[in-house]
Amino acid sequence: MTRMSYLDLIHSSKLDGLILMNTHTDDPGIKEVEDAKVPFVVIGSIEGLSVLQVDIDNVAAAKEMIEYFVSLGHRKIGMIAHAPLEFYAAADRLEAYLQILNKNNIRINPEYIEVADFSEESGYRAMQKLLSLEVSPTALFACNDMVAYGAMQAIVDKGLSIPGDISLAGFDDDFLSKYLNPALTTVAQPSEGLGQAAARLIIQEIIAPGESRSRGKDCIILLIMVAKRESCRRI
Repeated sequence: MTRMSYLDLIHSSKLDGLILMNTHTDDPGIKEVEDAKVPFVVIGSIEGLSVLQVDIDNVAAAKEMIEYFVSLGHRKIGMIAHAPLEFYAAADRLEAYLQILNKNNIRINPEYIEVADFSEESGYRAMQKLLSLEVSPTALFACNDMVAYGAMQAIVDKGLSIPGDISLAGFDDDFLSKYLNPALTTVAQPSEGLGQAAARLIIQEIIAPGESRSRGKDCIILLIMVAKRESCRRI
């Protein structure tokens, strides 16, 4: 959205409040809405501002996935960040990847890290780059399922198999992920729970401004799990 679009939307539609998603570090609209005293909730994380937030622990979730690769014997682990790193979730998942490699004394290869733009097409292009390396990763963490779908197609188009040649994992547990061939290992994000929690918070904030904060509910963190399926194997 453009800089004035949040307030334009509020005024033009006579909204009582907003739920915002996919927020990032250089979005001036967040502070603008806060200064205008408009009730809003962020699904995600915003640092440096006292705003109502509902999120998962992206660092813990990504750590669990990378640890799973390590437990399967992988040392050449690549990552495709699902979005530019000004998006909090993308930066957090990359940080988790780096932490777990360091923890397990695995050399960090900058060539194994690519950045996508949420889409299948960007996942495809990023995977093509990784497959063109002299030594490609044996495992790949695509940080959302859409990006993973693109990466999967690039692997297949290269004549390689999943997980025979490359183990692949995503993030989100989209509806299609369990029906792919092979079924995609992924972080099962509680999308419905995030939406419900955000809706409860925004309604509470509209009815009784500030009450959620007074009860210590300004940031709600929901749990995740890794859905372990057929796209990963031990080496």
